[in-house]
Amino acid sequence: MTQKNKSRDEFSGFRSFGPGTYTEEKDKDGTVTQRKVRATICSENPVEVYDYYSDEIIREILCCSGMRLPANGQLPLLDNHSRWSGSSSVKGSVRNISPEGNLVAGDIFFSSTAADIATLAREGHLTDLSVGYRTFSEHTTWLEPGEERACDGKTYKNEDAKKRLAIRTVWEPREVSTTPIGADEMAKFRSLNDNHLYEGERTMNPKEKTVETTGKQEPDLDSIRAAARKEAAEAERARVLEIQTCARELNIGDEFIKDFVDKGTPALEARMKCIQEAQRKLAVAPPAGSNVSVGKDETDKFRGAAVTGLLLRSGFPTDKIDSKEREAVEKSEFRGSTMQHLARHILDKSGMRGVVFMDNRQVADAIIDHSKRAVAQGTGDFSYILAAAANKFLLNRYIETPTTYQLWVGFKPLDDFKQNSLVNYSEFSDIDLWPEGTPPKWGRFQDKGEYITLYKYGKAFTISYEALVNDDKGAFSDIPSRIGGACARKRNRIAYSLLYRGNTAGTGSSTVGPTMNEDSKAMFHSDHGNLLSAAAPSVANLGIAAAALKTIKLLAPDADSATQYTNAAIKSLICAVAKEHLWKQVINSESCYDNPTSGANQQPNTGMRNPFFGQGIQIVPEPIIDELSSTAWYVAADPNQVAHIVFGTLGGQNAPIIRNEPNAIGAAAGISYEVMDVFSAAAGDWRGIVKNPGA
Repeated sequence: MTQKNKSRDEFSGFRSFGPGTYTEEKDKDGTVTQRKVRATICSENPVEVYDYYSDEIIREILCCSGMRLPANGQLPLLDNHSRWSGSSSVKGSVRNISPEGNLVAGDIFFSSTAADIATLAREGHLTDLSVGYRTFSEHTTWLEPGEERACDGKTYKNEDAKKRLAIRTVWEPREVSTTPIGADEMAKFRSLNDNHLYEGERTMNPKEKTVETTGKQEPDLDSIRAAARKEAAEAERARVLEIQTCARELNIGDEFIKDFVDKGTPALEARMKCIQEAQRKLAVAPPAGSNVSVGKDETDKFRGAAVTGLLLRSGFPTDKIDSKEREAVEKSEFRGSTMQHLARHILDKSGMRGVVFMDNRQVADAIIDHSKRAVAQGTGDFSYILAAAANKFLLNRYIETPTTYQLWVGFKPLDDFKQNSLVNYSEFSDIDLWPEGTPPKWGRFQDKGEYITLYKYGKAFTISYEALVNDDKGAFSDIPSRIGGACARKRNRIAYSLLYRGNTAGTGSSTVGPTMNEDSKAMFHSDHGNLLSAAAPSVANLGIAAAALKTIKLLAPDADSATQYTNAAIKSLICAVAKEHLWKQVINSESCYDNPTSGANQQPNTGMRNPFFGQGIQIVPEPIIDELSSTAWYVAADPNQVAHIVFGTLGGQNAPIIRNEPNAIGAAAGISYEVMDVFSAAAGDWRGIVKNPGA
């Protein structure tokens, strides 16, 4: 079978007024509860796109049979591919997606927050769609201009005289967007008579109709669409170029940015992730040798060797420094590098004369003055090296500080400091009996939302002039380390304050968690089925909590569906440290303890097997629970299954960052540092966690 490149005129059955497949459902009060329309989301028509790898405009065909949907079979609906506003970018979802010959069709469900977009579609003003997708080089066949070739059971011919044609035999859709003018002319909301366009079918060609001319010039739609495609291609090229330029500036390899380019990641977000990667790597080991040769393109090597030398001298754990970097520095001039040695080296490299004759005070004066000028010019080696090394100490302590919140909360990257939505979707409506000769009933979803907003936390500190003169390695390593620990503990306290008191400050007298936006009730409430009567640790009481967690009612999709339950297993048991040994008896013993609180000499009931033994329940003992309540305990589901307490981070940056600069005149002499940590905690849903006040 020959796959022809169909022109716009060969498919012209789409009406210019509202799509006939658009439907609305209303509740008894007349409020619209669901807006849906059937649509073609893409076709096998060739479309012009910009190809990052070949840096050219190409023609591309997505083989419908090669589409790989996500596991849930659902795609987010966006507005014009906008992904910059986090979850608020989502305007609905696309479901019931399936290939129909040379087309891919799906049902567009508009969210209640996107009524304006649904109205534009219903009135026929908005007709076009565009799919965002990922392709694979190993599943791509290229056709040169004029070339014809069999591929995936079909024969394709590239009829363009200049552009290459890419046949994508396997591809993954990531999102579908409404758009004023789409690149694929078949991707539109459907009218009733377009609801089943299969391969081989076509509507009447307008050229075959008798048209009465009025002398009025019709708009050149082909030119309009061509201009829109050109504009989109130029915007895409600019996005990719900005990402590539950022990667080159930060010495980041192409492999790291490949996913950003393929997935359409916004340039600002990609730049942030490149900066995070550069901070992680921090240094590139210089070649082994007696000296480090410094040139314009050797700055990274010089800085890397200096950072490693400073870390080794200041007591940083050697097992956390790359062995090749360590060996290279041991053979270089940076072996045993001190702040004074480093300062002298930088001053000498900058061309300052007589550095060898300076005492420590003079070196401290000179490097502070030099650093002020270098920072202003963007060339501050000394400030960069101190900040990079301090950041290593800070992050090492941040990671090693014993905290427990990360064992049971969920994490969500956010793009900005605006209020972001945490949307909870219901399950699908009940499946009904489908009598012969009748159409199926439409199912539906319902969504409710909580909110989360990022906040910035931070502190400043100074390495004093005296510490620089005295070459005090303790001041340089200990202060950042201790601040790293403080950052970790702050996150930990905020999580437990929110869980118990209902606010991140831990103030007030509430003990039932935060108030939920969905129903204005406390997170732990008898109406939610997740607040139990006070009970001590025992197998029987843990069984009651496990049953409560499984039988919490999910958000109902509609009034006609039967009640749906979480049926979630216990992932974590959160308790006071004072009760940790009792819960270990309850959970980790093969035989049941009838009453583990009765004393140290109590023996297990060997005739009764413990139903919770070996079930993978992690006990999370936390001293802050002891501080708030010595008896309270919680059981929580996997946060990936039900998002109960959620931690938001800026662009996925899940650690504090540090920067420094010499102090201004009038301030205490030395070098100041600022540590900043951006995150937030919020309640996502009550349905994944149960509280017992304990006894």
